[in-house]
Amino acid sequence: MFCQDPRSKRSLISGLIPLLKKIPGEVKHYFENIVKIILELRPDLDGNSPSELFVYIVTKNGADEAWKNMQALEEKWWFEEVGNNPVNIDVEFS
Repeated sequence: MFCQDPRSKRSLISGLIPLLKKIPGEVKHYFENIVKIILELRPDLDGNSPSELFVYIVTKNGADEAWKNMQALEEKWWFEEVGNNPVNIDVEFS
């Protein structure tokens, strides 16, 4: 999980860089109509919880196809690759 200390956040994020670099290539294997991939760090505004890192795949695919592709990505690559790293992945439609 992310710590609230900015130096700890930078350290953790820098440790995730190899994973983050792999994401675009892997996503392209499962999603044909990618509009963009968004990386977002959501801070806890109350200071009660750790910040969260999100990866959003924005696609023109229909909902059924997008969720099917997302499930395949998660099962065949994401869950094994991400391990205990505090990174979330989701799909959005354009």
